[in-house]
Amino acid sequence: MRNSKKRTIFHIVLLVICVLCTGIILFWKKQTECIAVDIEVYIDDIREDEIIVKGAPYATGILIGEYSIQINDTLVIKDSKGGVTDLQQLKRGDILLFDYHGPWELRDGTLLNGKITYAYNFRISDDKLNLKYWRLE
Repeated sequence: MRNSKKRTIFHIVLLVICVLCTGIILFWKKQTECIAVDIEVYIDDIREDEIIVKGAPYATGILIGEYSIQINDTLVIKDSKGGVTDLQQLKRGDILLFDYHGPWELRDGTLLNGKITYAYNFRISDDKLNLKYWRLE
């Protein structure tokens, strides 16, 4: 009887510790991870192996610096109608929309479609950024 009581108390304490640890992990993940949809950036430069994008000047979201998108076999950029856009047709000032899953804090130069940050569902907008109006030319 006495062993059974000690065993029950031990299991209850163990269960409370597990629930507490799970709660802490979920709270930490929620505080450090960001999931965003339809983030707008504009194309600043297109190089041979990467696309340099900058946060739109009117944006106040998480992406306000300069970032890069690696050009590889898996990169697909769709047009506004859902078709695939040829990378040769992209120009400076084109607005690029994408969905994002990754950390809240991003430093300039971060690779958006890398291992740490996960940007996906890239699409080109019909709108174009007026570079003269925003004094970016």
